Amino acid sequence: MGWIQRRRFAAPNIGSCLAYGATGARLNQYAPGDAVWPTGASEERLAIVVGEEACPTMALSSAPGIIWRRTGQTRKLYRYYSPSAFWTGPSLHRIRQRRKTNDSRRQTRPGDAIVLDGAIGSEIDRIGGKMDEAAWCGLANLTDPDTVRRVHESYLEAGADVITANTFASCRHVLEAVGYGDQTVSNIRRAVELAREALDRVAPDRPVAVAGSMSNHVAWLPGTVGPDPAYEPSPQKQAANYREMADVLAEAGCDLLVMEMMTDIENASRTMEAAVATGLPVWTGISTSRRPDDKMVGWNIVWEEADGRVSEDYEQAATKPLETIIDALYALGPQAVGIMHSSMPSTTLGLEVLFDRWSGPVMAYPEATGFDAETRQNRRTVPPDEYAGYCRGWVDGGVQIIGGCCGTTVHHIRAMVDRLPARPGSRPGPTS
Repeated sequence: MGWIQRRRFAAPNIGSCLAYGATGARLNQYAPGDAVWPTGASEERLAIVVGEEACPTMALSSAPGIIWRRTGQTRKLYRYYSPSAFWTGPSLHRIRQRRKTNDSRRQTRPGDAIVLDGAIGSEIDRIGGKMDEAAWCGLANLTDPDTVRRVHESYLEAGADVITANTFASCRHVLEAVGYGDQTVSNIRRAVELAREALDRVAPDRPVAVAGSMSNHVAWLPGTVGPDPAYEPSPQKQAANYREMADVLAEAGCDLLVMEMMTDIENASRTMEAAVATGLPVWTGISTSRRPDDKMVGWNIVWEEADGRVSEDYEQAATKPLETIIDALYALGPQAVGIMHSSMPSTTLGLEVLFDRWSGPVMAYPEATGFDAETRQNRRTVPPDEYAGYCRGWVDGGVQIIGGCCGTTVHHIRAMVDRLPARPGSRPGPTS
């Protein structure tokens, strides 16, 4: 493909990409002549910036072989060497170094498994961080920043390729419930700063991605882990708050946005729409539960939480089939979809459904807590070695992005990294 003439015209904002210079250093601005590899693409699929202006942000169009610069309502055309489609995500296009428990390092290549970090909130709590009865870990960026930063550092040392900013419980309607609504923006920005500070301290030369977490979390009723009806936002307020959050995360420097605990269509769609509008890559994590008839549905808090942890007055809305949720969220344009914050057995079953309905990159990061929803009995927390075995099986079966959610610790991620193959195995084909 020869040089493409410069021209401007409107185009859909589908996703975004990272860029690195010849030395492997990340470029904050892209000048004419810079080589740019769309994330997830091999090195021969590079693009060359064509134009006279610096390019601080790039986005992908749906048309093969075209890269656009995002400049308000216009896009700028760039040279692109490959007609193949590609997906956006963390940097798979160049050699990365991953720290393992024995301090050995290995090189990774395009298509290798991507290590997501483990739990953020429960890990802050485990190592003695300041938590809030209603906002959980949402205030820790302001009240206990050193602990938040230390959690990020420990996951980087364990080998994470993606670390997640502590923003799961930081949306405006959550912080308003505890009197911190006016600090919503500063709290979100601080969360991203802490992740970046950890990266600069521990792994400044590794191309680690920082993900901004977005969820449908509502402030908890004190003494429970269920939503407080007094602070459940209206759909209009919810949408506005998600737009604010997504924009702040993008402006603060997140490389991608990860949707966490998507359990339905209505609330999840509002979150995803706000995230997709930023132009950043969006990874969608769906939580699922198994019904008595073995059908997989959206995560049901009443089934999954131990007795007494949810108010007796709480009424769970009817849960939709997992297939229906996947299809609805798939239509909103994520770059990766996965099963997260689900039990180990439910994650396995949920992945089977997901592989049947989604052809893009798949992720998995379950919880490792000690409650058995089927027997209603507490059991031991899944130990790191057992957890690592599950993760190895999922990656062998085609999962590309692997990590942990509630109950997982740095020990789980370190054990997982030691057991992972370099590349995911073949994914199963559709069953119908």
